[in-house]
Amino acid sequence: KAANELIEAASMETESGLEDILLVRKLLEGYAAEACAERIEPKELQKLKDLQADYLYAIRHGRAGSEEDLALHLKIAHLSGSPSILRMLKLTDQDAYARFNQAAVRSDEVRENEHESLLAAIEAGDGALARREMERHLEHVGENLQAYFAGRK
Repeated sequence: KAANELIEAASMETESGLEDILLVRKLLEGYAAEACAERIEPKELQKLKDLQADYLYAIRHGRAGSEEDLALHLKIAHLSGSPSILRMLKLTDQDAYARFNQAAVRSDEVRENEHESLLAAIEAGDGALARREMERHLEHVGENLQAYFAGRK
């Protein structure tokens, strides 16, 4: 029952539901980014950079990039070494990521730089900075989301 409730909560597309998802993501992904930075191997770092390149390619060619964004975030969670965090983040379905990216597309924000400082912190092996950069990134996603819903009222 609890798992079903968590899945249902992660699928909410209301403003408050999406804000709740971002709050959980901020907690989980901040930790994941920190752990990832502290344990990443060069081969895995290249995989993250490749996923970032896929994301940039998508948005530069007029797509939202939600699938590529999700793949990058899930890879960071995987590299954190915590299967539980990865499973919890996978509950946040593609529709929620699509909504987050839709909000970013409608804002005037440049989305190409969304992950650069995060990946730089991971590459430097600076876990504390990686956590802060992930949290900053997700706060920015939240700001875009608020602007998106404010424009729909």
